Order: sequence, then C-alpha cells, then structure tokens
Amino acid sequence: MSEVPGRYDKLSGDYARITQVEFVDQNPIGKSSRSNPVSYVKAYDAIRQLYADQPLGKQRGY
Repeated sequence: MSEVPGRYDKLSGDYARITQVEFVDQNPIGKSSRSNPVSYVKAYDAIRQLYADQPLGKQRGY
C-alpha cells in the first residue's frame, strides 16, 4: 500500500478472474444527503449486524 489512502503501489492476484469493474462515487442518490449507492443496496446492513453480534454490541443492546 502507498502512503496515500486509496492508492496502491501494486496489485497482485489472478487478474483473469476479474470480469467487470464498477466505479461508484458517494454522491447522494435520493432526497437525503445520507443516501448513497452503498446505503441504497443495503450493503451496510451486514456490517452493522457484524458489530451488533460482538459481545460489546450485545452488552450495549445493539
């Protein structure tokens, strides 16, 4: 990894298995400034659940 967030010095792996790349920005997609493509497809739901399932999350009632 490089010193700049989001930049990498190299990429390794089986490139032939990458069949498609989609670039998605974080601009709002609805009326709310908090709506973005990640929230729209509910990608954060699994992450929230992962944290809620941790012992501290359960202790705090998440």
